[in-house]
Amino acid sequence: MNKHLKINNIQNIDDCCVLVSAQVLHECDFFKGHFQEQAILPGIAQVDFVINLASQIFGIDKLSFGNIPQVKFKKVILPNDDIEIKITNSNNTIAFEISVNNQTASQGKIKYDK
Repeated sequence: MNKHLKINNIQNIDDCCVLVSAQVLHECDFFKGHFQEQAILPGIAQVDFVINLASQIFGIDKLSFGNIPQVKFKKVILPNDDIEIKITNSNNTIAFEISVNNQTASQGKIKYDK
């Protein structure tokens, strides 16, 4: 995550759910060229953050992720925004919600093989 996210805290809610507090760094490569007038974090970057965090926290092989049956992007994420990422691991599915200022920015589900 190094040059993309600064992790401030990881809170275990229970065995299958965590809440990650982080800051999206303005140096994040995903902002380059997206867009010139106002940089915003692309949806693929948000999914990438979730996959990387889920891999680290729950020990899931990154190569086992393969299907994204549901994802919604509701609010833009800007450079230096403080975000919260809630990640739940259940039945070979990662459910996530990314929030900015207590407002849902994105949410979805990512399936993986064991």
